[in-house]
Amino acid sequence: MCWITRIFNEVNNHKNNNKMTKKQEVLVYLSKQITEKKAMVEFTTKKGTKGPLDDILNEDRKEEIRTLLNAMDLILGE
Repeated sequence: MCWITRIFNEVNNHKNNNKMTKKQEVLVYLSKQITEKKAMVEFTTKKGTKGPLDDILNEDRKEEIRTLLNAMDLILGE
């Protein structure tokens, strides 16, 4: 549960002026993280020269995306 607290704190530090609940702010933050990681995977996949390290990094990014999606699922399930 430490990482959820960290995410809440990080979102709280980067608050904008919109009136969103904490849950909404965290979901927005998680969705931005997922979008960034997805873009990195797509870029690495589409580039012409791809090495074995790229495959390893993509697998790590995909696992991070799964983790972020699980976090979103936990938040939405509350």
